[in-house]
This record gives sequence, structure tokens and C-alpha cells, in this order.
Amino acid sequence: MAIRGLALNNEVRVYGINSTEIVRTAQQKLNTSACASAALGRVLSIVSLMGIMSNDQEQIIVTIDGNGPLKKIHAHYMANHTIRGYVDNPQVEVLINDQKKLNVKEIVGTQGTLSVMIKYGLKQDYFGMTNLISGEISEDFAYYFASSEQIPSVVSAGVLVDKDGTIISAGAIIFQLLPQASETTIQYLENCIDKISNISSKLKEDNDIMHVINNVFEDFTLLEKTNVTYNCPCTKEEFYYKIATLSIKDLKQIKEEDHQIEAICPWCNTKYHFNEQEIDQIIKDKLKAKKD
Repeated sequence: MAIRGLALNNEVRVYGINSTEIVRTAQQKLNTSACASAALGRVLSIVSLMGIMSNDQEQIIVTIDGNGPLKKIHAHYMANHTIRGYVDNPQVEVLINDQKKLNVKEIVGTQGTLSVMIKYGLKQDYFGMTNLISGEISEDFAYYFASSEQIPSVVSAGVLVDKDGTIISAGAIIFQLLPQASETTIQYLENCIDKISNISSKLKEDNDIMHVINNVFEDFTLLEKTNVTYNCPCTKEEFYYKIATLSIKDLKQIKEEDHQIEAICPWCNTKYHFNEQEIDQIIKDKLKAKKD
């Protein structure tokens, strides 16, 4: 469940989400290692809140391209309150930091970029990019909001992973200062950062994100509740067109040697199989398109 509201005399926008089911579904579908789950889960949680910030007709595509062994992290928020994501190296080695926590920073990397594309439908798309400043994800998004969108923000995201790799809890909170915010409000936000740290542990104890928010602000006003779910709308037809980009020579060779094509969706691990007859049909369609 995601929530949107205002606090501190309506000078701060507040966004929060208990994303446990989103991250748990992603882990189950993608079979990510504990560290990969933690990194991807943080991104999915924050991008879900970015979706809540935007118009329902918008899509948000986020890519983190760090120099760590995880390689790229991908997230795609869709207009119907659904999100999907994946990482290039889902079985990255589990690393532990000095605090005996999953070392997300090391697997993401401290150098690289965070890019955001917002697709507005008929309007021109927006694209923004910033450098990674820590690899811890939350700090990198806070820097993106401040430098690319000029919105001072406090961002906290976390994922708690059990010893067997399953997701115990996950969530994120974003506070954004409105232009009229007073110095008192700014100071309050700076002092409340500790209250939203370890968000996943707080949600393990109490899975209601509203309770976490109300523990930070006495005057929080709820404006909206939204149920965001993990979903991938991929279809076999989509992969048909991707396979059709192969050359006729390559398609014939695959048919002769492998007798089928297996296509795997990176967003949900769904496998689509194309037998010899379907490969023949793709070849016929390509030949027909050439004649036309």
C-alpha cells in the first residue's frame, strides 16, 4: 500500500509505501540473490512512489548503471499502478558490510549514472540523468530529485531479507519540501531522518506505513491511498516481433540446429517457446514484408 499526503503546515509532501509484496513477488519471479533483492527492492519501492507523484497516464522508466558486479538495475512503473523490474546479474554474490548488513553499495558501485525517463503519451518525453553519489540507492535518488528536478528531498528505502533469501519486509518514504517551506520545517526534516532510517525493520514490527508516517509527523494529512502491484504485461506476440528482427539466415540456422527458440522475459522470467512451424511462419512473414 502506498500513501500520499501533506505535513508540517502543508509545507512538506509525504509519500510512503509498504512494498513487501512487490519485492517478494520480484524475488520469486526473478530468483534474485539476497543482495540483488535488496538493491532491486529499494529501486522498485522508490520508483513506485515516483509513480504516485506522477499523473496516472505517465510511465516511468528508471535505470541505474553502476560499476559494481550487479551491473544495471531496471524499473518500469506503468500507468495502471503496476511496476516491474530486473537486474542484469540476479545471482550476484552476497556481500556483507561492516554493520553486518547486505552490502548494496558494493554490488551497485559508487560510480555510474541514475537515469529517469517519463513517458507522457502525446506530450514530449522527459529524460533526466545524474551521477551516482553513494550506490546506496536512497542517497542517489535524493541527489537526483535535488539536482535534476530541483526538489529538496529526504529519501529512505530498505529491504529486509531472511537467511533463506525470502523477503521479510520492504518499504520506502520520501519527503519533499514545497517552495514556501520555512526554516523551521527544513530543520525539522533534518532532525527526523533517524526516524525513517531502517524503514524495513520498522515495517517488520508494524506493517502499516501510516503508523510509521504518524510517528514522524503529528499533523500528517492523508490525501490518497494507492495499491501498487508487481506485474509484467509481456506476451508471446511481443517476443514474436523481437525474434522477427533476426535475419532469415539466422532463423533457418536456429531451426535446423535447435528446432525451436526459447525467449525469456527479463522482467518476469516467463519463457515463450517457438517451434519449427512458428519459426517457418516468422520467415514467411519476413519474406512477404520484403516483397511488399
